Amino acid sequence: MNSTRVSRRRARSPVALACGVAMVACAMFLPVWGGSSDRCVSVQVPGPIVLPDGSNHPGGTLTLCHVRDFSPVSGVHRLAVDRMPVCLVLSRRVGAETPLGAPPRVLFYRTADGVYRLVGYSYSAGRKVSSFFLSRPESRAAVNAATVPPSVGQNSLGGSPVLLLASVE
Repeated sequence: MNSTRVSRRRARSPVALACGVAMVACAMFLPVWGGSSDRCVSVQVPGPIVLPDGSNHPGGTLTLCHVRDFSPVSGVHRLAVDRMPVCLVLSRRVGAETPLGAPPRVLFYRTADGVYRLVGYSYSAGRKVSSFFLSRPESRAAVNAATVPPSVGQNSLGGSPVLLLASVE
């Protein structure tokens, strides 16, 4: 009788362990791919869009969601165009110049041919303003160098800055 009891415990143990591992994995990764309770902002972009991962999309509604913090200075964001998920990107948290209570803002560089290159966004949540720089690491140096534009309205990225007001979802 004792041997039966021991074998039942051994039989349950791997199943319980597998279920536990599956639940922990879902708890860790589901917020990245599934719905998130974090704040999302949406903006209507009037022309073609180039996202930080290099993908091109027609103009439409761009939705940016801060999914989770990756480190104290970076985060993971989910991007969608016209409600279709497009990519996950890493950000660098930057100093916010947006006043508390201001509507969300999305920063693009518009090229001469009307393409909007996504740079970053900010939103106000309670008593905190969050700002994120989403561009690729190699373009960060170009954006930092572009703080003093070589000519009026132009920068080293070959476009002019455009700030669009967004809505919170």
